[in-house]
Amino acid sequence: MILTFDCYDTLVDMQAITDCIQHIASTHQVDPQQAAFLYSTYEDRLMYGEAFRPYPELIQQNLAYLDMELRTGQLFQNHIETVFEAYRQLKPHPEVVATLKKLLAQGHQIYIMSNTDPIFMTHNLDHLQHAVTDVILAKDTHCYKPNLKFFEYVANKLDLDHHDHTHIAMGYWWDMVPCQTLGWRRIWINRAGLTALPEYQPTVTLPDLTRVPDVISKW
Repeated sequence: MILTFDCYDTLVDMQAITDCIQHIASTHQVDPQQAAFLYSTYEDRLMYGEAFRPYPELIQQNLAYLDMELRTGQLFQNHIETVFEAYRQLKPHPEVVATLKKLLAQGHQIYIMSNTDPIFMTHNLDHLQHAVTDVILAKDTHCYKPNLKFFEYVANKLDLDHHDHTHIAMGYWWDMVPCQTLGWRRIWINRAGLTALPEYQPTVTLPDLTRVPDVISKW
């Protein structure tokens, strides 16, 4: 079976990015919670409200908006390498690497679909012990999930119309909603314990990746 995975928060823990932004803020007498909230908010605005730009450039612009909103001069922009390093050092959730290796051993193909950039994914793959078949990134699709063009690009590249396939992700709006629109079978990795909307229901909901091999073995 072809298995497509989201990466950030599904496979690797993004808390380190929040911690990084909050640390920069708190060590310069800036409200860390507000800084983290604005960083998340402007990432979405830049991804979906403007023309596509590579993820490192998006982060740089995000930090500029953070400085503007918080009236901090170029504080956050001057820490761009610190933020980049936080992305490079993102670590997998505890069960992830063992699960990916088990899925590969069962004969499945694993493709990561991510909004990130190769300069970060190279390091992310190192932490994932390269337990994947290949990656498809925003750089390839020239758009960010949940844009349907991203998913359609993957469907064409992997010829999903002629292969058994399941998409696995924590992202609900970013992944589960477009998957339902396209009729993809989907597993929601609901690490946050949320309740799905009635109109957008995953095929299966799991709290983490541990049971994924058992679930897909029944399909």
